[in-house]
Amino acid sequence: MPEIEELKGIVDSRTIPSIDPIFGPTQGAVYWSATTFYGNPDAAWYVTFGGGFVDGANKSGNYYVRA
Repeated sequence: MPEIEELKGIVDSRTIPSIDPIFGPTQGAVYWSATTFYGNPDAAWYVTFGGGFVDGANKSGNYYVRA
């Protein structure tokens, strides 16, 4: 699973979904990263490719994962 910096690196806010088209079809949805959110072991950073937003949430959320 990619780290948050890797996911942020493929965000392209000029397109919808907000991901560089070279990465093929992608849902405009929330994707987990492998990066812990501010030292909280129960939370992780994520990227929303529907708009290119980055935030954190509790790991109990049901989100997508990119390889």
